[in-house]
Amino acid sequence: MSQVLWLLRRIWGLRKVVATFLMRTSSALLSYLTFVLVGRYSSVEAYGQFALLVSVTGTCGGLATFGQAALAFRHFPTLFAANDSRLRGVMRQHFAKMLFGIVVFTILAVILFARTNAGTPGMVLAVAGGIVVVTALGEYLFALYRASGALVASLFGKEILWRLLLIGAILAAVAAGRGLQIEYMASALLISTACSVVLLGTLALLRVRRVPRGDQGSAPPNGTWKQSVIFFGLIVLTASNGYIDPIILGMADGSAVKIGAYFSAARTTLVLYFFSYSFGVVMTPSVVIAFEASRLGDVARMSRNAAYQGGGMALLAGAVMFVAADEIMALFNPAFRPYGFLIRILCVGPILYNFFGLHHVIPPFCGAEKPYVGMRLCVFFGASLLKVAAAYAGQIVLFAWLTNLEVLAVIFVGVILADRKLGISVIPFKLSWRGRAVGGRHRVMAAPGPVPVAVSADGMAPGSTGHPTLRPLAQGRRGDNHAEPRPAET
Repeated sequence: MSQVLWLLRRIWGLRKVVATFLMRTSSALLSYLTFVLVGRYSSVEAYGQFALLVSVTGTCGGLATFGQAALAFRHFPTLFAANDSRLRGVMRQHFAKMLFGIVVFTILAVILFARTNAGTPGMVLAVAGGIVVVTALGEYLFALYRASGALVASLFGKEILWRLLLIGAILAAVAAGRGLQIEYMASALLISTACSVVLLGTLALLRVRRVPRGDQGSAPPNGTWKQSVIFFGLIVLTASNGYIDPIILGMADGSAVKIGAYFSAARTTLVLYFFSYSFGVVMTPSVVIAFEASRLGDVARMSRNAAYQGGGMALLAGAVMFVAADEIMALFNPAFRPYGFLIRILCVGPILYNFFGLHHVIPPFCGAEKPYVGMRLCVFFGASLLKVAAAYAGQIVLFAWLTNLEVLAVIFVGVILADRKLGISVIPFKLSWRGRAVGGRHRVMAAPGPVPVAVSADGMAPGSTGHPTLRPLAQGRRGDNHAEPRPAET
């Protein structure tokens, strides 16, 4: 009976992680279905054009926020929790900076898409620019609404709705006997994305209206151009995951089959990152709260538990992908079956990524964001140069392995900074299991389940800022663990 109760407590403690993972998995399945339908009912050339359209607009749309979406996660939770009237002033500052990014990256997206698709109609280029604009607005509105405490509704608006509408448009064209041309698919993508923006904007503004008006006062200290640049770097790194590689291949090789095959393999293995993503989305507030209270042992324990649970699930999912790689690629398009080896190669990096816990959360949200972004950008640009050389040499296998090497370097950056800069060990084999600490600098006798921090409905601990913007403990805490050991449950 005690084992059953312990298991139920574990499942209940992971309910938000499970909900987030299911939402992201549903999003991935819908994305997978979208590209399967496009691959089945369009030509290989049209499929490659659509893959590049999604890559270019997805990358530039994320970058067009100029870091303001990430800053929204830093500013708004505290402002929403306190019903602070400065919220509207901060929003205006964010939009002013984001306008600069939208103009720059809309122009860049049009030029880049025209460069990778010679002879693209002007109508398609105009639609591509519109997609960048609405994507940027959607990213920011999602961050705004998520910061107010909404989890499932914000993820539905960002990840699910537009994909459902896009699939509906594709099925309507197939039922009508129309071919899936790039003009139709681009227009459908723009309209479906705009519908998601309308939903997120409505929900976010309704929440903002509940905050009383008053003297705007001064904005939080992190609302500066310097901070925007730092978090713009984070957005660059996020946007590079799954989008930059097809663009490099398109500029170097130009083969629609290779571009489509690599894009399909990358999108398939991207599912393996969802485990780490889910733990990060749910645990970030608890990590920040524990770090502010100097409970570094709790932070380390959360990371190791995420490594154990997320890594195990990623390993099982990766094994399935490895075995069924050829069949998965053939579902996209029969011409992609010979490229099943790409899935087998690309699944290695995400599996290892999950086994190192919250290495991607702890440095940027616990005071080491500047060196973290700097080192990550060095890894990104170095790996991109190597991949450009491999792409122009026609070495797609080497290109895929360089992607895995980049993932390993990212893991190394997070682990080293967490350990050396913050004094938090995230090494996955130092796990606590049923209340027993195994090795590591932080020996915390942790009971099973989530970190026992009392939080309100909006995720903030009573009496805590609940927010890294106001943390006083960001630097110089190596080895400073004030967590008191908690007795293990019997």
